[in-house]
Amino acid sequence: KSVGLTRQASANEELCKLKYESKKQSIGYDVKNNYYALLQSKVMARVASDNLKSVESLLNSTRERQKLGMATDLDVMGVEVEYDRFKSEVVKANHQAEIAIMSLSNLIGKQISESVNLEESVAVIPEIVYSSYDECKDKAISNRLEIKQAEAQKEIASATAGYAYSEFWPSLIGTASYDLQDSVFFPQQKAGR
Repeated sequence: KSVGLTRQASANEELCKLKYESKKQSIGYDVKNNYYALLQSKVMARVASDNLKSVESLLNSTRERQKLGMATDLDVMGVEVEYDRFKSEVVKANHQAEIAIMSLSNLIGKQISESVNLEESVAVIPEIVYSSYDECKDKAISNRLEIKQAEAQKEIASATAGYAYSEFWPSLIGTASYDLQDSVFFPQQKAGR
C-alpha cells in the first residue's frame, strides 16, 4: 500500500511540474504574439494616419486646382473617394490597436480597462516600465492565475508525497488502562488488614 501511494504521489508531483512548465511556455508564446501584434497595430495605425494626412493634402490641392480650372469635378470626386477610404482605414487600424491593447492587458493579468502603452520598444504599463519582451513575459507569468493554481497543485503533490513517505517512518504507540474490581480501592484493602 505504501509503495503504491509513494509512486502515485511521485507521479502526481511530476504531472503538476509538467503542467506548470507547459503553462509557462503557453503564456510566454501568447505574450510574445500579443506583444508584437500590439507593436504592429500601433505602427499600422500611425501609417494609416499618415496616409490620411497625405490624401487630405492631395484633396486640398486638387480642390485648389479645380478653382483655377486645372482639375475637373471628376478629379476631385476621385480624391474624395480615396480620402474616405483612408479615413475608414484609420478607424479600422485604431480599433485593431485597441483590441491588441486589451488582449495584452488580459494576458499580463491586468484588468481589460487598464491601459498598456507601447512606445517604440518599451512597453509601459501603469507605473511599471518593461524594457524588453522577457520582462513583459516574466510579469505575465507572475500575475497569471493559472500559474498560481499550478504552483498550488505542485505544493499539494509535494505534500502528498511526504505523507506517503511518512508510512516508512517509525511510530510509537502507547496505551494505558485502569480496572476497578470492587467498590474498595486496592490500597485501602492492604491498610485494613
